[in-house]
Amino acid sequence: MIRKATEADLELVTALYSKIHDAEATGAVCTGWLRDVYPTAETARAAIAREDLYILEEEDLILGCGIINTLQVDGYAGAPWQFEAPGDQVCVLHTLVIDPEAQGKGYGRAFLEFYENLAAERGITELRLDTNEINAAAREMYRKHGYQEVDIVPTVFNGIPGVHLVLLEKNLNHPLSAFRPMRRFRQQITRAECLKALTEAPRGVLSLMGENGYPYGIPMNHWYNPANGKLYFHGAKAGHKIDALTACDKVSYCVRDEGYREEGDWALHFRSVVVFGRIRLVTDERQAEVICSHITRKFTPDEEYLRSELRSLPRVQCLELTPEHMTGKKVKES
Repeated sequence: MIRKATEADLELVTALYSKIHDAEATGAVCTGWLRDVYPTAETARAAIAREDLYILEEEDLILGCGIINTLQVDGYAGAPWQFEAPGDQVCVLHTLVIDPEAQGKGYGRAFLEFYENLAAERGITELRLDTNEINAAAREMYRKHGYQEVDIVPTVFNGIPGVHLVLLEKNLNHPLSAFRPMRRFRQQITRAECLKALTEAPRGVLSLMGENGYPYGIPMNHWYNPANGKLYFHGAKAGHKIDALTACDKVSYCVRDEGYREEGDWALHFRSVVVFGRIRLVTDERQAEVICSHITRKFTPDEEYLRSELRSLPRVQCLELTPEHMTGKKVKES
């Protein structure tokens, strides 16, 4: 059973925090938390006073606890969240603790399910949480339950210096079940790294459903617009590409960065990103001019060349790709 904690639970919750610190000291867990810094009895006392501390108990034993509210820590501001929401419409899970002796029995999963159900009951669909970069077990559990890593930010976390805080997100209105999870998830990069690659890469491959069931992939230049999170392209007004996207607007787009080689090593290290989404024809002439200008300026600052490109705008068809899902990974060719 999971219920709201009361003052009577303070001593037992504090003891649970102490068990986690003991396990950290022996290497049994790796949370990055520090004894007498965070979490402490004061952490639990403040949460009980706010009425946002919940405990998981079984046969009168407290086996887990977590804080659920709408308070977002400093590192959340400015993160590239996929779904925007007012502060009071974001449900945040903090300081999820499972008794080290009870781990591996599904209690963490049960608490996540409670958290998601509680948010839904409150009419909130945007879920956010965080964990330390070194907490591999928590990151894997969250990944398995559909949470996407948005960014990793350096911060002082509740008095703990030098923390690289992993920010995660899940939206109850946009489940990821329609998309296959990345198999080699340890190579997965954050949403922030994906957006960086999309911004900096000059081109990629746009894949559509072609004729007679054959996929049709073509190299394209693109512009990623950070203001609305969409990708833009330009090309001819007619042809295989236009026919294909008119028949089916579901597409994918793949980019990779230039990569690098370590000294003395032939293998290339690079990042690649695949975007899944829906594409449409841009019909507004002013918007098409803006798109063509941004794409051209990615390659040259020559304003005379840009003017010549814009004179051919009546013969150009611009496209807008709205992402629905995005994954990226680090690759070493060896």
